[in-house]
Amino acid sequence: MATFIGQTLGGAVNLVQNTVNRRILPLNIESRKNPMMSRFEVSLQRELPGRWVIDAAYIGSVGIDLTALDNINPIPRQYLSTDIGRDSATVARLEGNVTNPFRGLPAATGSGLFTQQLVQRQQLLRPFPQFLDTFVVRNNGRNSFHSGQLRVERRMSRGLTAAGSYVFSKQLDRITKLNAVDSGYERRLGDADTPHRVTLSGLYEMPFGRGRKWLAHPGRLADGIMGGWQVGYIYGFQVGNPLTLDNIFFDGDPGQLRMNIDGRTVDNVFAADLRTSGFYYRDASMQSNGVLDSNRQIRDPRINLAHNLRSLSSRLPNLRGDTLNNIDVSLIKNTSINERFRLQLRAEILNVTNHVFFGGLDFNPRNASFGRLTEQVNLPREWQLGLKLLF
Repeated sequence: MATFIGQTLGGAVNLVQNTVNRRILPLNIESRKNPMMSRFEVSLQRELPGRWVIDAAYIGSVGIDLTALDNINPIPRQYLSTDIGRDSATVARLEGNVTNPFRGLPAATGSGLFTQQLVQRQQLLRPFPQFLDTFVVRNNGRNSFHSGQLRVERRMSRGLTAAGSYVFSKQLDRITKLNAVDSGYERRLGDADTPHRVTLSGLYEMPFGRGRKWLAHPGRLADGIMGGWQVGYIYGFQVGNPLTLDNIFFDGDPGQLRMNIDGRTVDNVFAADLRTSGFYYRDASMQSNGVLDSNRQIRDPRINLAHNLRSLSSRLPNLRGDTLNNIDVSLIKNTSINERFRLQLRAEILNVTNHVFFGGLDFNPRNASFGRLTEQVNLPREWQLGLKLLF
């Protein structure tokens, strides 16, 4: 790879894919590895009286050689700030302009880097200063998934079938870096990590009509009206997925960050007062008459960090999106036309409780809407009617 980079001032630049502010080098096909996933499961099943079945299982998986992007052209570690707040001196030094030594060179004439008279100092400190951020595709990412699962099912008996399950799980990824200069990938919660999930479902055939407990021998009209009714439901509960923290100031206790999503108020999602939770400075310059001034805190430019080494994990176990809590119900009418044809009428209510599932969390502390949910990501209560001919 170093040999290839060394040729960039010649004609090899055309082999690089340009993006808005970075480049991605093609992967050497000969060294590419196919991602591999190993899955393992151990389960124990037992039948109980009353046609109940219980199933307990451990299910896990491990992925290796996963695709990951790695920036090989970052600003070296020794030039970055280690302060937890914005280091204005470091930012000013790295973003200060100097004479551009690449101006006028024939290579990559379409890039502003080779036409500008001045260039920021940070650009010349990169390992390959003739490029901006330069990403290579690597096959050394990993992830893991571990879960304990419990399922209970009642097989069809006397017109009733029911099932329920609970899953306790954890997903971890190693495919991104917290800092571009880090030697290894950050061990963090995966995008789809949901530690708790509950599902319940059931279907009940009404005991009316031909072959049922009541009106077992009805006339054709009575059976057409009273027989063939079914009621069903599906309920789902799932803890929200982890949220990703941007590179922002935080000097609080990560363990104290709690979500407080209240559909009635749509207020801030942090259980603590945002002014004192750790995302804002609380020194004298942020006070008015000895009291914290939220307007001053929001306007404080020190919040947005740059050219620093991050230490706070990009994902925290307690910092998650809204919890899914949904129930759908259905009413089904089956009508036999003859031995071959059967007509089914379905009436379904989706999200019967009209529960709002929030999303669109604003994670920029300098916005007035910071820590607030800005949109609904599920559908409101919805009615559906369907007619199906079965044969």
